[in-house]
Amino acid sequence: MSDDESFITVASAVLALVVWMVWYLRLGRRGALGLTVPGRGVLSLAPLGCAALIIGVLTTIASHDVINDPKYIFQYAAMGMAWVGVGTHMLFEWLGISARDDLMERRNPAVVPVLSGGMLGLACCFAGGNVGDGPGWWVVVFAAVLATAGLMMTWGIWERVAHLSDQVTIERDLAAGHRLGGFLFGTGIIMGRAVAGDWISAGDTIADFFAVAWPVVVLLLVAIAIDRSARATPERPEPAVTAFGVMPALIFPLLAFGYVSWLGLPE
Repeated sequence: MSDDESFITVASAVLALVVWMVWYLRLGRRGALGLTVPGRGVLSLAPLGCAALIIGVLTTIASHDVINDPKYIFQYAAMGMAWVGVGTHMLFEWLGISARDDLMERRNPAVVPVLSGGMLGLACCFAGGNVGDGPGWWVVVFAAVLATAGLMMTWGIWERVAHLSDQVTIERDLAAGHRLGGFLFGTGIIMGRAVAGDWISAGDTIADFFAVAWPVVVLLLVAIAIDRSARATPERPEPAVTAFGVMPALIFPLLAFGYVSWLGLPE
């Protein structure tokens, strides 16, 4: 490893350790989640699922000099978990979802699927940046930034149209939380695939990104249509979680997975 690779590895490992240590300490607090076992279980397993996803990509379809080298696998796994941790704690707050405030202090179970789905979406964004050959870790960061920006922008558009964070944080609508979580996961799958492939240049990466990521517009239109028919009304103040939350939430990752499977691996 070069000096900069060693530095980024140590820095990422320390950051990931601190972020996730704080996460699990907060989950272990007596008042967290109102002591609901399912909520604790989901948010305890979500980071492990992200780690499994990232490591799975690193050991199979990442750059040829990474998949067989434990040092580089550790480096990018540490970077990925730091990426997911920081994104969960900082980026989500820009769009109205706070792990600390809504989950730990207000004990709002509706944010559980949002956070878990959002974590997986961020993991997909970072993992996609590792697919294909490139000259160094900065290429992965560039691709991950592009994919994550796309994820957050798409979420921001939906938020602008439907004010979904209010449904989750103020109305505590668990069904809305599931819909948003599923949408973030599905969008992350597409964004991750959109930045995958061998590195040629920044311009080519951006061009390929837009050429591949455009179906998120379809995903967004589907999400807006579903939300308008599934959100709470005076006649239906508490929409059924399974019918109006879980089932719609499954549509987004299934559509996204179908699309990326149709595309196949980048050449």
